[in-house]
Amino acid sequence: MNNSLELLQDLQEAYAFGCDMTIFITDLKGEYITQPSNVTPCTSLFLQETNSSLSIHYKQVLDMFPSIAKPIICELHPGIKIVLAPVKLNNKTLCYVWAGVFIESNTCDVVLAHVSSNFNLSKTTIDVLSGIKDFTHEQQMQLLNRIRNMTEIISQYLSLKTKAFSRKKRLSIVNKFVNQTRAAYSEWEGQLDLLTSISAIDFVGIATKADSETFCVSRLIGQYQEDLVGVDFFIGEGFLGYVAATGRFGFWSDVASDPRSLFFAKRNMFPRVLFCYPLKIDKEVVALLFGGGSQRTSLDIDDLQMIQTFGAILEVMYANQSSYKILKDKQGMSRILFDLGKELVNSQNLTECLRLLVRFCQEITGSAFSCIIYNKSKNENRIEAVAKGITGDKIQVYSNEVANRYIRPRSEIMYISEEYYERHTDLGNVEEYPIVFQNRVQGVLAAEKTMTMEPSQRKFLSSICMISGFIIHAIQMMEDLLPKEDMIRILHKTISESDPQKYELTLQASNLSRLFSKTIGLSDSEMSLICNACLLVPFSPEFIKEEVGDIRISKIVQGFAHFMTSNKATSENDLTIMKEIQILILVFHYLSNEEQIKNMNLLDLIDPVLYKQFKAFIVREKSAQEDLLLYQEPEHETYDEYLLIERIKKVIPFSERECDVLRFVIQGLANREIAKKLFISEHTVKNHLTKIFQKMQVTDRQQAISKIYQFRHIKNRKF
Repeated sequence: MNNSLELLQDLQEAYAFGCDMTIFITDLKGEYITQPSNVTPCTSLFLQETNSSLSIHYKQVLDMFPSIAKPIICELHPGIKIVLAPVKLNNKTLCYVWAGVFIESNTCDVVLAHVSSNFNLSKTTIDVLSGIKDFTHEQQMQLLNRIRNMTEIISQYLSLKTKAFSRKKRLSIVNKFVNQTRAAYSEWEGQLDLLTSISAIDFVGIATKADSETFCVSRLIGQYQEDLVGVDFFIGEGFLGYVAATGRFGFWSDVASDPRSLFFAKRNMFPRVLFCYPLKIDKEVVALLFGGGSQRTSLDIDDLQMIQTFGAILEVMYANQSSYKILKDKQGMSRILFDLGKELVNSQNLTECLRLLVRFCQEITGSAFSCIIYNKSKNENRIEAVAKGITGDKIQVYSNEVANRYIRPRSEIMYISEEYYERHTDLGNVEEYPIVFQNRVQGVLAAEKTMTMEPSQRKFLSSICMISGFIIHAIQMMEDLLPKEDMIRILHKTISESDPQKYELTLQASNLSRLFSKTIGLSDSEMSLICNACLLVPFSPEFIKEEVGDIRISKIVQGFAHFMTSNKATSENDLTIMKEIQILILVFHYLSNEEQIKNMNLLDLIDPVLYKQFKAFIVREKSAQEDLLLYQEPEHETYDEYLLIERIKKVIPFSERECDVLRFVIQGLANREIAKKLFISEHTVKNHLTKIFQKMQVTDRQQAISKIYQFRHIKNRKF
């Protein structure tokens, strides 16, 4: 900076002595930048503030001429003149050059008379003023041109200095920007404010591709960002749309009156210069870097090169971010497939697999809720929903809406033209992805629509739909097969012919374990698992796993069989892990020892709390059986199913059709067999059974049969 001032001082000295005129430079406020050169006794009267009567205040002069564009001759006092010349850079005034003072030829007497009459001046001061230079018109024009040349030299010098400083600053910015590219990929947009260091740029933004037809402003650094962020524009529309369509870098000067600038003017932004740089991945424009300013009407070459350099680096960062995201998505898909395969192998629970997919869907989209709604049967409308984030009546209502839109209209061939459909529902804005398998809509994957949803995420959801379609198809195939419960009953029935005693023992064990499990508060699924394991004890674990397809029952039977043969657990932790095996041991040991619980040498194997619960349960059951004996009828009285049902009807108000269904249940027929015999649908049979269970206050067939046979010993007692 000192070198620059010295150079300006030297230039000023040369012009001052060359023009034989006092010259100095001030800033825009009238403060000295350089010290006055070639000061004469006459000019010192006007420069030194001690001479209060004639000294001038340059600020006042500048206030009279606030926006001069070229050198002018102005009067400090009437008749006393000075040259005032602005030094400009990029149409902006940086400082002023002053040259004077002088008067016009042949006006000295008039000027001195006026000054003498208006100022209280001494004779010495008047003598000094009489030596003021007088210039003809031609001499004044010559002085004006020489001072103009001086300002141009100063302007060129300052321009070179500014450019040199600007290049150094820009190199520093680029270096800083490149270094920051090593930061996390998610931080790349945070570097936009570096571009605003370019003097001509007031704002910088990013517009990302929203769909195949539009872009959306996603980020803006500068003023009025609240008004512009989130605004969409079509490809080909306006300045930004042109670059999106052509894929070429664009810049525009003096755009204030261009109709295309209305895009900004409507948001209280009035740029005079604009630029837009396309960010591409695989030759496709995926985002736009844009910006502008209102201070200048054009961008110089250095500015444009800086913008293009910045845009090129940003494009690399954007591509890296996209590659990283694609890799992350693929890793996420691999994790889904791994977890899904693990769930299929370990539990073979297809519904749990759907629940896993719903959870993944919510993680991917970041939505508040997601669900899979599907038809559990090919032949009937049995709509099921697996949901996360919504429960109760809301999911039931929404499931019916979805089923009516996609699943239930089987009479029509539903043409799925879109990958997904946007719907406004009671749950809010939802994206629905039809799950299609073998050209048939099996269900719908639905998720809350979010502002951050991207095309890659939607492809991800489409992949989940493909997996879900296969799983739903598998669920439907299993539903069309013989139900597992019915298969277990049939297998158990086969024992009655070959080993009636074992058949009776396992049936009693199943009934007793159900009652005990209910007493200690086990869930219905745990209760059913234990009861079915009791019925299948005579079969090998390998047979159960292969034919019934239930690994859990197979494992319980295997553990129980090992205990029966070796009288100890299969491993140190088996019995503590599997409470089901402990219940089987207690129940079968009790039934096999003439229904006695004394001297059961099991305390080392059975949980003490469970053992006490079973002992208390047996005491209560024996007490209840003794009460039943009070109502026992003569042993010789026999009942076939018909008479038994007729007797029950006197206590429980069954309909005729319910009685028919109940007779076949006693005979051990499956739902499908009952439907064929009564010429009704399997679904109708299930409805009848539901009503029968409700009236009898039981939960399943096994409890119903047990209560029916107990009824033989009870006279006119309600259940």
